[in-house]
Amino acid sequence: MRRSPSRWTDALALALLLLPGAVARAQACCAGASLLTPARLERSENAAVGIQARAGAMTGQLDPTGSYIENPAGAGEGDFEEDLVGTIRFLEKGQLSLLLPIVETLRAAPGLPSEFGGGVGDVNVGARWDFRLASEQRGVPGVALLLGLTAPTGVPPEQAKTPLAVDATGIGAFQGNVGLALEELVGRHLLVDASGLVSQRSTRSSLGVTSTLGTQLYGLLGAGWIFDGGEGLALLGTFTGERNATMDGEMVPDSGRSETTLSVVAGTPLGGDWRLQGSVYDVLQVGGLGRNEPVGPGATLVLIRSFL
Repeated sequence: MRRSPSRWTDALALALLLLPGAVARAQACCAGASLLTPARLERSENAAVGIQARAGAMTGQLDPTGSYIENPAGAGEGDFEEDLVGTIRFLEKGQLSLLLPIVETLRAAPGLPSEFGGGVGDVNVGARWDFRLASEQRGVPGVALLLGLTAPTGVPPEQAKTPLAVDATGIGAFQGNVGLALEELVGRHLLVDASGLVSQRSTRSSLGVTSTLGTQLYGLLGAGWIFDGGEGLALLGTFTGERNATMDGEMVPDSGRSETTLSVVAGTPLGGDWRLQGSVYDVLQVGGLGRNEPVGPGATLVLIRSFL
């Protein structure tokens, strides 16, 4: 199971939302919410619910030096997830969201039969407050505060009951996030976003050992083009870096993690109050852009129903 923070930040906290104005600007507003953040409300919406499905394959591993190591013969992993997401507006500028994940893993190892298992993952709540929307003043970006809290409702790795730990679905700790999002509409169709989050996990005790995962930094740069019909296409780059963990008060050398991901996202309105988004992504297998992380490609599909 990947210990990635991108599941919720890609689905909620980082996106573009622009005020409607002229026809093309209104199209950018509506498609932008669908294009880069499926759970993000458009200005006219008061709530939204949706289903997100994700599938990824682990093709190898980045070691502590950042070198890529291909899976040995007979080893492999597939990661799957289905999320129920919901967002509601409060006090006009605020949005409160909830993500309920179901996580599954298919894993194979040399000399052992392959296993498939999973269950409920770590539940997340998130909030966004827009101090300024991107189109309020031309040339001045929109600014939003991002907050999130993840609860350890999943099964941590040390409590897994299967030999290959495919029933592990969480990290076993609370995680708090805080960040900022900057966003702008350039011209009539180009959407640009730069966002960042800082995450901290709680200390946990298990099997007689007290441990804390390192502070985590997450950044996103994205640009999307909205067509006249409301369809959109975007390119996203994300970076996640995590400091070394501590165990019984001592730092664990070479335990820090990092990864760089590129994603291509497409979104379209389906008519009425429905919209659809799909993406393909790859955790880059490039030395120096990650360490201590599994890498490989994946895809997502999201269906959203909004309410005015």
